[in-house]
Amino acid sequence: MGRRTFVKGLGASAIGAAALGYDDGPVGGAQAFDWQKAGVAATTVVGGPVALLAYGASLGGPDDSEVASALDWQSHVHEFTRAREDQLLLEQTLSSLERDIQLVENKAREQAIFNIYEQGVDSGTEADATAAAEKAINDAYATVQKSILQTYSIRAARYKTMMNNLGTEILLGESTLGDYSTEPYGPIETASTTLYDGTTIDHQGGNGSGGGQDGVSGGDTALIFDPTRWTTLADGVSDGGTVDKFYINKPDPANYSSADSSDALDISESKVLCLDVYRFAQLLLDLETAHSNMMGEVSAMVSSYFQPAKNGEIDLYEAVGPQHLANTAETAKDYQEAAMALRAMGYPMSKQVVTFTLPKASGDGDLELTGRLSWTAHSGNTLDVGQTHNAANIPGSIFAAVNLPEGVDSISGNTTDTNTTNTTDTGSTTEGPGAEIVELTDEFTIVSAEGADGVSFNDRTLASSDLTNEEIVQIYKENHTANKEATENVHETATGGGGGLSGMSTTEKAIAVGVAALVALGILNN
Repeated sequence: MGRRTFVKGLGASAIGAAALGYDDGPVGGAQAFDWQKAGVAATTVVGGPVALLAYGASLGGPDDSEVASALDWQSHVHEFTRAREDQLLLEQTLSSLERDIQLVENKAREQAIFNIYEQGVDSGTEADATAAAEKAINDAYATVQKSILQTYSIRAARYKTMMNNLGTEILLGESTLGDYSTEPYGPIETASTTLYDGTTIDHQGGNGSGGGQDGVSGGDTALIFDPTRWTTLADGVSDGGTVDKFYINKPDPANYSSADSSDALDISESKVLCLDVYRFAQLLLDLETAHSNMMGEVSAMVSSYFQPAKNGEIDLYEAVGPQHLANTAETAKDYQEAAMALRAMGYPMSKQVVTFTLPKASGDGDLELTGRLSWTAHSGNTLDVGQTHNAANIPGSIFAAVNLPEGVDSISGNTTDTNTTNTTDTGSTTEGPGAEIVELTDEFTIVSAEGADGVSFNDRTLASSDLTNEEIVQIYKENHTANKEATENVHETATGGGGGLSGMSTTEKAIAVGVAALVALGILNN
C-alpha cells in the first residue's frame, strides 16, 4: 500500500480546527489552513498538531534534532508524572494484597477443617484427612500467590515498556544494600512459577543477562527483576543477586536542548519509584511464612477434628465453633494444638516459639516452659528476650500455650481462675495431658525465642495506605501542570519559536506549514 492510500484510509485529522485554530497559542495565531489552496482534500491529511508542525524545518524552522529533543522531553515528563500516579495506586494495591495474606488464613483453616470433617464422616483415614487438609490450604494460598504475581507482572511489563521507550540511561536501579546503578542492564524476561496448588503461571520478571551493580562487594551483581526469589530477601546476596527497586529520574532541562531552566518541573522528588521488586518479594515472603505456619497446624487439626467427626461427636458447625475450640485448647496434646485453638479464636500469636520460666510457689527454683505467647494488646511492640517481665504492668492480657513438663499434671497458678502467684502442681507425679493454656498475671522471664532478640506478634490490624486525600490531589495538580508545560514546549519548538515562520503573516504561516507538512508526508510529490 502506498503512503497516500494509507494516509487516506486513516481518515480526516483534526489538525485544521485544533492545531491551527489556537487563539494566541503556541502556533502564534495562525489561521485555519485552507486545504483547497494546496490543491488537496482535507481528508488526505493525518496526524496531530505535533506531527504536522514538526516539519517546520523545511521552511527554515527548527531542525529535526530540536523537535526530537522537545518530544523526548515531553515523553520523559509524561512517564515521570505517570509514575507518580502509579505509585499512588500501588500503595492501595499493596495494602489490599497484605490484607489478603492476613485474611486467607481464616479461609484456609475453615476449608481444611471442613475437609477433615468430610473424611471423618465418609470413612476416610487420618492420612486421607491430612492430604485433604493440605490441599485446602494449598488451594487457598495459591489464589493469593497468583494474585501477587499477576499484579507484579502488570507493573513489570509497564516498566519494560518504559525501558524500550526511554532507554535505561534515565532509569535508576537501587539494590537492597543501598547502592545505585545507572549502568545498562539486561531485559525483563518471562518467568514461570509453580504455585502452592501445583499449577504453573507465567509472569514478567525473569532476569535478563548483563548489567552490573555499582558498589556491591564481590564485583558485578545481577539486578533482580524476579520477586519469586524472595530467599534473597532473607539471605542477602548469597545467591549472587540482590532484590532491587527501579526508579525514573526527574527530567532535567540541562539534558534537553529544547528545554531551559524555566521548564524545570515544580516537583520536589528527584526520582520516582516505578518498579518495587523488593515490596513484592516481601509480600511473597510473608505469604510463604503464613503458608508454612498453616501447614504446620495440619497435624493438630487432624488430631482435633478427625476422630470426633468419625465418631459422630460433632457436626460441621460445631467443628468451627468456639465451644469445640475451647475444648480443643483444654485437651490439647502439645502447644501447637493449643496455640491453634487460640489463633482460631482470634488471639494474636507470637511469631516465635518461646521458652520462658515462671518461679515456683515453693520458691525452689523456676519452672521452664516452651510454647507460644499471645499478647492481646501488643500494638506492634515486642517482649525482650533475656528480661523478666511483669504481666500486671503490661497492657492487655498475655496467654501462653505451652507443653507441660514431665510429671506436671497442670499449671495451677499464674492464672486468673486461681490466684496471681506463679505455682505448679508440685504434688503431681503423673504425666499431664501434654499442653495447657494459661494467662500470665505476674513475673515471667523470657529465655529464648528462636534466636530473636524479642518476641513479636502477628498483627490482627488490617493493612491500609496512609496517603491523605490532600496529598493525592496535590500530586495530580503538579502532574497536570508539568504535562501541560511539556506539551507547550513541544509546540513552541515545532513552530520555530521565532525561526523561519515568525516573519510571515498568519495566513502565510497557515499555508506554509500545511504545504510543508504535506511535502514531508509525501502527499504532494507522489
